[in-house]
Amino acid sequence: QSIYLNNEIYISIQNILSNIELKPLKNNIKAKRNQSVKQPIKITAFYLDTEQVPIPNLPILFGFKRGEGDLIKNMKTNMNGIASSKISKITSSEKMQILNAELDISKLINQDSTSFVYQNILKTFPMPSTKIIINVIGLLIHIESEEINLGKELSVLHIEPKIKESFAEKGFSFTDDMAGADIYITIKARSREGSEMFGMYSTFVDVSVSALEMSSGEEIYKNVFNNVTGQGLNAEKAGLKAFENAAGKISENIVPKIIQTAGQ
Repeated sequence: QSIYLNNEIYISIQNILSNIELKPLKNNIKAKRNQSVKQPIKITAFYLDTEQVPIPNLPILFGFKRGEGDLIKNMKTNMNGIASSKISKITSSEKMQILNAELDISKLINQDSTSFVYQNILKTFPMPSTKIIINVIGLLIHIESEEINLGKELSVLHIEPKIKESFAEKGFSFTDDMAGADIYITIKARSREGSEMFGMYSTFVDVSVSALEMSSGEEIYKNVFNNVTGQGLNAEKAGLKAFENAAGKISENIVPKIIQTAGQ
């Protein structure tokens, strides 16, 4: 009789759990690394009877299945069967992250010696769950670069592309819309003639770089790179080499500093 009763309980629990369904109210949520996700993560819970019946006060456990971040893990559904969590920070750089929401069955059981047996039984059941996709992009950068070689504006920029390449490798993205950027970088570079020796010319480049965090208006990076030299068969070619050398130096310096201050 005891075995029969246990089987009845087992089947009843299995039926109840199989009729509980969780669904995200919105999927494919956009987010930025090291920033909070503006919109709350909402799921709805309902019981599949002759119609879908919202389940209130149902404990839901939120957690990252792929990726990483800080979020409110334990929530209960409201009278409409909706549970809402909040991600305060995305810390993983993975482009696609998966958030899992499932029934937290442990919250429905009294914590005593008798319930310990039931907890072990319940662990064998698949819990009602759902997944929310988080699409993560890097901080958006807008760059304006003025590069002048011996009084002539370069038609093919040397410094900006190198900086973009270095930022892109670290997961940053770029925008032509300054208003939509997270970081605004300005570059001003000018070359001047140096000397000539044995048919080889030297040219020097002076570069100033500034970066603003658009949300606060705060200057988070400022640096000057003076007397970066380049050699060539004429002053113009030496200037282009100097721009190339400056691009490497600036990239090595600015990227880690921006990551440190802007939290990418």
